[in-house]
Amino acid sequence: MEVRIEARRELGTGHYDRKLMERLVALSIADNYNEAKDEWVATGEVWWEGQGGNHPEWLKHRGECLCGHYVKYHFHIVNTENGVHEVVGSDHINTYMIAREISESEGLDIEAITEDMIKEWMNVRVEGMKREAWWKSNGKMFKDVFEEIKEYDLRLNVREKNVVWNTREQRYTYDTVLRKRGSGTFGSPDYEMSSIVWRWNHPDNSRRQRDSRGYPNERLWNDMMFFWTQVRQMKEQLDAEDADLEKRTQAMLRMQSQNVQVKKQNSFEEKCHYFGIPVFDSDWGFTTWDKNFLGDMKRILTKGRDLTHRQQETLIKVLKRNTATEKQMKYLQSLGYEGPIVSKNKASQLIGELVMQNDL
Repeated sequence: MEVRIEARRELGTGHYDRKLMERLVALSIADNYNEAKDEWVATGEVWWEGQGGNHPEWLKHRGECLCGHYVKYHFHIVNTENGVHEVVGSDHINTYMIAREISESEGLDIEAITEDMIKEWMNVRVEGMKREAWWKSNGKMFKDVFEEIKEYDLRLNVREKNVVWNTREQRYTYDTVLRKRGSGTFGSPDYEMSSIVWRWNHPDNSRRQRDSRGYPNERLWNDMMFFWTQVRQMKEQLDAEDADLEKRTQAMLRMQSQNVQVKKQNSFEEKCHYFGIPVFDSDWGFTTWDKNFLGDMKRILTKGRDLTHRQQETLIKVLKRNTATEKQMKYLQSLGYEGPIVSKNKASQLIGELVMQNDL
């Protein structure tokens, strides 16, 4: 539960109020409180009890207000008549001290300082101290936990969880919508947590806590720790889901690769039919030059490009001296071969294999 801190307009008659008045007078030039209080002004500096070495050296009563009462926040005040520095707690930082500081720092008439301006002055400084105190106590834990759970949060604290192919990322991902509003009772089986990333630092959330308050509120912090425990308990299941997504991704990539190769081969065969030449490959060549030339021509035709007149003439010559003869093809067919025209080398290989099969 948030505790609202407000400056008091006047001190009362309680023990610590009377102690503060006595000690302020003792440290002032004036010998009575009504005059002495006007010698003091708030500086705007505030320290909290956990800051350790950040407290000024002159502060001898850390953890206590000038009145002697325990305090968490130390508001720095100074006597403008004799230069004495002191601190008071949030209960004893009077509005007149703040009004004077605002008046002098902003160049405004002190009568123009409103209650709202004083409240804003307090809020800015106290919230700043709360942020610093929170991060000092919890900062490392928060950063470690958030880094560990943020990807799981985007995957689990969502609605409409489906697995889809992500074209841009070339992998399977979860097609989801972040859950921006939770439901159910915290910690119970029916509890549906709103996204931690959404609440903390999502760029589309104009009210993200990282910017609006600087540290997570109690609900977000509790949800983070609860979710962190859940993720660790579900690690085996989550790893299995990751493995399944990776398996699907690799299968899709293989299928895409096969489809590309089929399209390339179909394009190549269409070009071969267009030029009236057999569907060849680089291994048709008998010499190294023939093999390299045939490989270059196949790459050009696979890309759907046309050959120059000179390339066409050379290709026909190379194919003519490397393509199976009419006699070889007729003999292959007599042995039962029903495939396309092949190279001389391939024809010789097939003839040997088919003769051996027929003899068995």
